Amino acid sequence: MEQTDQTALTTLALVMEGGGMRGAYTAGVLSYFLKKQVNFDYGVGISAGAVNLCAYWMKRADYLHEIMVEYMSDKKNIGLSPFLREGTFVGYNYMFDNLLPKQVKFDLTQVSNTMAPFEFGNYNLDLNRNDWIQKEEVTMKDLKASCTLPIAGKPVYTRGHLYMDGGITTMVPIERSIAHGNKKHFVIITKDKEYVRNPEPAVELNTISLMFRKYPQLRKRLEVRHQVYYHEMGLIEKMVEEGSAYLLRPSEKVPVSRFKGDPIGLQKCFDLGVKDATEQWDAIAAFIGQDHIGK
Repeated sequence: MEQTDQTALTTLALVMEGGGMRGAYTAGVLSYFLKKQVNFDYGVGISAGAVNLCAYWMKRADYLHEIMVEYMSDKKNIGLSPFLREGTFVGYNYMFDNLLPKQVKFDLTQVSNTMAPFEFGNYNLDLNRNDWIQKEEVTMKDLKASCTLPIAGKPVYTRGHLYMDGGITTMVPIERSIAHGNKKHFVIITKDKEYVRNPEPAVELNTISLMFRKYPQLRKRLEVRHQVYYHEMGLIEKMVEEGSAYLLRPSEKVPVSRFKGDPIGLQKCFDLGVKDATEQWDAIAAFIGQDHIGK
């Protein structure tokens, strides 16, 4: 499933990384895009980007704000409470078995009824690769797996395999979008220009080795994760120079991190996404083209 079927070529792609709680920035951008009625021919996301992608394709600005701002920092989602309840630092069971389907009423049937294709990558722990979940087949288990990182949560069994966050191998899925033959790529990341991705700390790698003794390839993937990130960002920056990509990233350091944030910080992060999209709208509209706005 690493390879893509060469279906009809699309034109304008939306490409999103994850970022955990920093996904509130992406949610702010997408909320503004819904207001402007921006439509893409194809979308691809990783990690929290998968949830944002589903909400955007459903044209549900309320989902974007509720999930990424109102509920993300809930004590039931992260910290001591989920550790005591689920044995994990992040309450993935609460989030995807209760919160999204029962409280938010996150109706995935709305996704399959949308016109344009989208997909997100989940890491197949058994086969050491990313498998790409298409919009027609998305389940809540797929979304849970898309956000489940080692140490923070437990692998999710679905589709006959164990799955985790696709960000283990691919942080900004620009190469997946290119493989589909897209001509233009609108990329949203959640890290400011000064962000530096360091190698994974040795203590975390050693913990991974202990927790996933049967899967030594997982540690190897994480050891080169920072190199993959810079490879992807280098490719995007080159494409920006060539005019085939537009990169939108926070104009200032966001007040939250992957696993740490409060409602005030998340709202600021969301608002920054709206602000950056608003201030860059003329350039964004010129890149996207009028045929993808207001339909």
